[in-house]
Amino acid sequence: MLPTMVTWNLITPIPTIIQRKYLQHSSRINVVTLDLAIKIEPNSGRVASLCSEGGSVQITRNVKAYKEPLEGLRSNIGYAIKVNINLKIMEHLQKLGCGAVLVSGNELKLALHAVFDPTRCVFNGSGKILDDLILAAEAGVFVNIDSEFDLENIVAAAKIAGKKVNVLLRINPDVDPQVLRSIAW
Repeated sequence: MLPTMVTWNLITPIPTIIQRKYLQHSSRINVVTLDLAIKIEPNSGRVASLCSEGGSVQITRNVKAYKEPLEGLRSNIGYAIKVNINLKIMEHLQKLGCGAVLVSGNELKLALHAVFDPTRCVFNGSGKILDDLILAAEAGVFVNIDSEFDLENIVAAAKIAGKKVNVLLRINPDVDPQVLRSIAW
């Protein structure tokens, strides 16, 4: 059984409505994806540290809000590196047991530098290039198969790296995604 993958901007507090709607205890949870809510406020003229004492407390609270309803389930809470590449934030999330969600080889390098467990990292995106896939294979991260073309590159990367690649298969229901055929199958 594959782990439940939860991706969220762990810096932003999780709205209660989302917690109630999506994160209920269940014996069958597959994949939960949530849209990022952004609040824009006027600039106060001062720079806030996202990993200050208060910031790290809020991040810890947000992670806990995900962990509690998933308790007892094999799950992986993944921090999307593209949200904020602040090393202190990444290190804090890693210490809380989070994985990382990656879209490039550079993000993978950042995640490894922040000491994320590679087996708790997921490489996503339809634009994965061969060099990045080789790096992912060598590191042992999970790689999402996003298309047939993607699968061919993952197989090639595995052969070049001499490693087996942990893969996740994205399944699209029979709905016309209205995108290029090469990225939707």
